[in-house]
Amino acid sequence: MSALAFQIVEANSSNELSNVISDYVAGEQFQSDKWNKTVLIAHDNHHDEESWKDYCSTAEEDQATRREAQGEQIKRTKAGKVVASAAFPKTWNTDKAIIGKALHEGVSLVDADGEPKAKTALQTEYREAAADDKVEKPAYEKITTVINAYQTLYRQLENDSERQTIKDIMDAFHASV
Repeated sequence: MSALAFQIVEANSSNELSNVISDYVAGEQFQSDKWNKTVLIAHDNHHDEESWKDYCSTAEEDQATRREAQGEQIKRTKAGKVVASAAFPKTWNTDKAIIGKALHEGVSLVDADGEPKAKTALQTEYREAAADDKVEKPAYEKITTVINAYQTLYRQLENDSERQTIKDIMDAFHASV
């Protein structure tokens, strides 16, 4: 099987998210509301970011095991963990990440009526929440970061002439402030 062809397995797992992943794997062959189902599973099970990651890993393992039982080879890490980006469609991986980011930012997955929010609406909300939480670093921390980078790059200079030029630039800077 090519890297982009995924085997369809029957959606009869005891893991409800694994069953939804079957819908993602089936793709356009079967019309289903994968996004809404996935959102409602995350919402109804009261997942936070960490429990969502764990739940997804368990469902992905269930899917991978079922597909391997049908002869498909699933890419895994050396530790035996499923490589989701290779084993599942991009849509699944994207949707899983969007939900995870929303959970991380504390954004509700559903609207006031309990209906799943659209992907773009959810993305907009969690990006705004992240921007609101972003704290501007003080100048001292920014300068420290620049100096650390400067030290690393200075050591990479090739000859004394380059080092002297940089030293002269820095001396002129300090003399002017």
